[in-house]
Amino acid sequence: MKRDRRGAQLFDKLFRRANPGNLPVRGLGSGLTIQRYLTRLIWISVVPLILLAAYLGYNSVRNDQSQRDQLAANVAQNLATAIDNELTARIQGLQLLAASPLANDAARREAFYQEAQGYHASFGSHVILADMTQQMLLNTRVPWSTALPILPRPKGRAAVPVAIETGQPAVGDLVPGPVVNEPLVAIVVPGQRHGKTAFLLLTTLTASEFQQRLQRVALPDGWALTLRDSTGAVIAQHAPAGVSAADALSRGARFTAASTRSPWSVQVEIPPDLYRAPIVAATTALALLVLGASLSGLLGGGLAARRLGRAVAQLAQPGVADAPPADIAEIDAVRALLDDAARQRAGAEAESTRLLAQVTESRGALLLALEEQKQAHAALTKSQRLLAETEQMGKVGGWEFDVATGKQTWTPEVYKIHEVDPGFDPTVDEGVNFYAPACRATIEQAVRRAIEQGEPFDLELEIITAKGHVRIVHTIGQADAQQHRVHGFFQDITERKRAELEVRKLNAELEQRVAERTAQLTQANQELDTFAYSVSHDLKSPLRGIDGYSALLQEECAAQLSADGRLFVDNIRQGARQMTTLIDDLLAYSRMERRTLRSVPLPLRELVQAVLAEQSRQIDQQGAEVRIEMPALVVLADRDGVALVLRNLLENALKFSGNAKPPLVEIGARDEGDACTLWVRDNGIGFDMQFHDRIFDIFQRLQRAEDYPGTGIGLALVSKAVTRMGGRVWAQSAPGAGATLYVSLPKYVAPPAPGAASNGEQAKED
Repeated sequence: MKRDRRGAQLFDKLFRRANPGNLPVRGLGSGLTIQRYLTRLIWISVVPLILLAAYLGYNSVRNDQSQRDQLAANVAQNLATAIDNELTARIQGLQLLAASPLANDAARREAFYQEAQGYHASFGSHVILADMTQQMLLNTRVPWSTALPILPRPKGRAAVPVAIETGQPAVGDLVPGPVVNEPLVAIVVPGQRHGKTAFLLLTTLTASEFQQRLQRVALPDGWALTLRDSTGAVIAQHAPAGVSAADALSRGARFTAASTRSPWSVQVEIPPDLYRAPIVAATTALALLVLGASLSGLLGGGLAARRLGRAVAQLAQPGVADAPPADIAEIDAVRALLDDAARQRAGAEAESTRLLAQVTESRGALLLALEEQKQAHAALTKSQRLLAETEQMGKVGGWEFDVATGKQTWTPEVYKIHEVDPGFDPTVDEGVNFYAPACRATIEQAVRRAIEQGEPFDLELEIITAKGHVRIVHTIGQADAQQHRVHGFFQDITERKRAELEVRKLNAELEQRVAERTAQLTQANQELDTFAYSVSHDLKSPLRGIDGYSALLQEECAAQLSADGRLFVDNIRQGARQMTTLIDDLLAYSRMERRTLRSVPLPLRELVQAVLAEQSRQIDQQGAEVRIEMPALVVLADRDGVALVLRNLLENALKFSGNAKPPLVEIGARDEGDACTLWVRDNGIGFDMQFHDRIFDIFQRLQRAEDYPGTGIGLALVSKAVTRMGGRVWAQSAPGAGATLYVSLPKYVAPPAPGAASNGEQAKED
């Protein structure tokens, strides 16, 4: 009886839990059924798991997207860094080449051409030398002495004007190559002489070279890698098949890295469909997962609720068919309840198994993300290795120290320069102690100013390594006030300094040789002066005697001489006078070679009129017409030298136009910027231009002396005088069409009036 009473009490307790409030069933009353109650309970249990799965899926997609974006940004940045390193190496090579004394020596430009070929052998790119007017002087891409055009002027950023304006190396945009006939970019290094830019050194890289570099970059399928200049023009592009260099994946993802050494940028582009594909796939999978979980929970919960409701209803209503006998009704009810609980536990285990499978699937996605992160880490490690190799090749390292703690950090190359073990943990004082005693005060003062005043420093000092080797280093430092640290750059420049010392030694030897040569030349000039005096005295005396006795012979014995005898005497006197004139011209040529020239401002028109006044008698005798058309120009030259040039040019024009009716001589001039060009034109017999160079050589004549008397020295004297005054002379002519002789002399530029510069600067500020 006690056992039956305990069974009845247990049944009542379980029934109350299943049917709280003693709600009626099977149409006995209205209220919340067990089926609905269990359905809601299942939803409350399943929804958090669905939300967890949705969060894990979203987080996986977001991590995957973030890692892919980071990969694209790393690809762009690594390529930009590699291009910057290559540009820096080529610029440093050009700077070493610009330091050569041959660079701005026109007489030894061919030797400099050979040095530039060495740069081509080292870097694979050609070298161009240009003057400040951007005229190419040499190009290693073509043979020496080939005629070259001026440098092209691109629409975007031009490297040449930037280098001229800043005095610093510059990298330009894509331009069509005037020699190689393909697109290229220019690297320009200004050549400095006495603190000013004297010339330009350029090297070019064709777009195909960058195209080859981009083709070697491994990209995921469908990605595009593009190198653009400052105008957005494509220099090179590594794109999927079917995408041209002009196409842009504008609606996809784009990652840009700017070059620090040039105005270029590197872009990684991912097509929109490829970029959104993982998101679409993950979203679809997540939606299907939620839908499946919802349907599974709904169906499973409904079935379980119906079965439990039927069982409870049957147990709650006595007299139902198949009901257990009354004597064991409580035991059967308890067993039925236990069986139902077991079935519910089995259903929960099945649901747990399903959720565990979902968690396992999420774990697989997480492992895949970790693998991709590992690959990205490997790529980053590779980039760091390339950076370390670059530091090793350039003997460049970095350093920093904490201002508060004094703890110093070095990169591996700095350890190598100091010849210490990488395990060495230096402090600031230990780092300073590596400097030579004579340099320690300098570096200590520089570091102190950087900390206290934020003043950067750039020094070249000696250090003594841990192994006792003396090295010269280039150290640059600056303070970071926000981070409370000082950091900088450290480079071993020992080899470069040795090379500079060798160059200075060679320059000293060259100066010694020049001094010795100058002394020899001075002695030779003194000997030449002695010889000229001897020629003037010893040769002219016999000639005067010949001419004098011939004149006496004509006067005293003219009646006794035959016609042939008188002709012979005339020829003797004419020959003596010709010889005297030749000696005078030779002495004038010799004096022009040796005399000291004094360049002063000369009004060209006034000097021309003075020479015409001197030659007015000869002009009147020939009945020649002289026309002058020239502006008021002032040249910087020697007065006697210019007068000699004008006198010889006028005499030459009058001589060769003597047979014209009437003889006409035109004298003019024009301003050509840095120079003034004077010309003398006649309407005489002219000459063939194939003999142009001969007319300025000494003793070179194109006509017979019997037809046009002279010594053949006049135009040679003109050429010598103009050359010594820093100008040049040339001619234009044709047989029977007269001749025009041109003389170019430096133009005189008056210095600005006192206070003009300050006034101009004040006006600019206003």
